[in-house]
Amino acid sequence: MHKWNSYGPSLIQDLVKQLKMDYKFLQLNSRQEIDQFINRIMTKESYGEVFLKRLKELMQENNLNQSTLSVQTNIPRGMIVSWHQGIKNPSLDAMAALAIRFKCSIDYLIGLEDEFGNKVYAT
Repeated sequence: MHKWNSYGPSLIQDLVKQLKMDYKFLQLNSRQEIDQFINRIMTKESYGEVFLKRLKELMQENNLNQSTLSVQTNIPRGMIVSWHQGIKNPSLDAMAALAIRFKCSIDYLIGLEDEFGNKVYAT
């Protein structure tokens, strides 16, 4: 579970904006419901698989190894290794750092957007 003491309302609003959804539409009434929503998004096998595939592709295209990516994004190398091993999913802060480094959206990283910027929502 997420440690909510490190999250604030702006993080939740940013996540919802990034997913192009309206907070009221989601009808999430508690931090527990929000936590469950985030976990569903980040632990769905298809999104996780797409994230790992795209991360590896972006690293290869940019000739980056895990150590260099770690330095450039200020994400601990061990965390990047854990993503590659499927042990952990990235935090929202890590996703933002990756999106900034690779000049793409978080939607693209998790498969909600194709390489042309078209939205691809799973049903």
